[in-house]
Amino acid sequence: MGIRKLQADGAVKKAMVVDTDVHHGNGTAAIFRNDPTVFTLRFIRKATIRRTSRPRASTSTWLTAADDEEYLGVLIPAVKKALEEFRPDILFYVGGADPYCEDQLGGLCSPKTD
Repeated sequence: MGIRKLQADGAVKKAMVVDTDVHHGNGTAAIFRNDPTVFTLRFIRKATIRRTSRPRASTSTWLTAADDEEYLGVLIPAVKKALEEFRPDILFYVGGADPYCEDQLGGLCSPKTD
């Protein structure tokens, strides 16, 4: 992962990962499980949460249906707070397509109204 390379080269000490993939980011969580120099902020659909013993990670959830305003209303304050508290040298964004309303696997579509 790029974070490990940057740390090995001495380019960064602390990194933050913002993971907006609707499904649990188990790969990222496993890589940095016991690393206090990497903070992972995950946004996972409530139905996909698995309990982990990840002390440096913060998980935010939302309802199965979330419009843009609700989604950003959770995402932006959480990212700002994590940046202020953890103060990373770099931020990595991991985003799948499944937060998109039309993604059938993500399940975040708001009920359609006519």
